[in-house]
Amino acid sequence: MKRKIVWGGAVLVIAAVLAYFLWPMPLGGVLPEDGTIAAAYNHAGLDGNGNTFITQDSMQLAPDSAEAQQIHAILDSYTYHRSWRTPFSSMERGIPIGLGDAGDGILLHVDGRGIQISGTSLILIGEHVYRIGYWGDRQGAELTAQLMAVLQGAAQPD
Repeated sequence: MKRKIVWGGAVLVIAAVLAYFLWPMPLGGVLPEDGTIAAAYNHAGLDGNGNTFITQDSMQLAPDSAEAQQIHAILDSYTYHRSWRTPFSSMERGIPIGLGDAGDGILLHVDGRGIQISGTSLILIGEHVYRIGYWGDRQGAELTAQLMAVLQGAAQPD
């Protein structure tokens, strides 16, 4: 009987830990929809001559703008979950650590809540690292590409 209780307790602890780390949370709930989005992005790549370039821009998007609504719709279609890094602050001397560099980087900030995305499966929310998707970087890359398209479109003069 004692052995069954120990094994049962161990199974419950393992299930609780897995649920804590793997339970999906909606990404759309991170940024308030009624605030102005402060957005910044950088895009790195190669031009036709093989030279590297970096495009950077920042902007303010009003809550009722088409771009802000598109950003919220994109975020609503994704979930994130905790990683083994989440319980610890990712900030070291004020510099975010733990995010990979896929050539694109996006920072969205609304009323003290921020998201930093870099095209990988890791996402920085506040000072903590979370994951998008469960296998590889595909969902993080898709999210970054969708957000980058909206932000680059908003940066183009009419």
